[in-house]
Amino acid sequence: MYFVKNEKEIKNKNGKIIKKVLNIQPKKGKLTIEEINKLYNAIIKKNNPKHIMIKVCAIDGFKTLKAYDYIEDDLLFVYEDYYSSLSKEKKQKFDSLLAVQFIIRP
Repeated sequence: MYFVKNEKEIKNKNGKIIKKVLNIQPKKGKLTIEEINKLYNAIIKKNNPKHIMIKVCAIDGFKTLKAYDYIEDDLLFVYEDYYSSLSKEKKQKFDSLLAVQFIIRP
């Protein structure tokens, strides 16, 4: 799948980078948790997983998939753990996602 990536650095008034925001959208179709997991595994090779927050855009808006300080090598486990209490209908919103946002602290 081909993606549109948009990355920007957020700096404080002294010019120090306080976070990077990476927005990813599919050029066509929707994203799956499995595709986001592959992107996440590539990102954690260069960044500490504790410094990464992941938000996904479902049909009804952005939801947090992974919070800062939550360490896991596989987002499928995070997804199951984080959203295990949701009803089946609400979980289905995560079957096809419109976009993903990785927020990375230095």
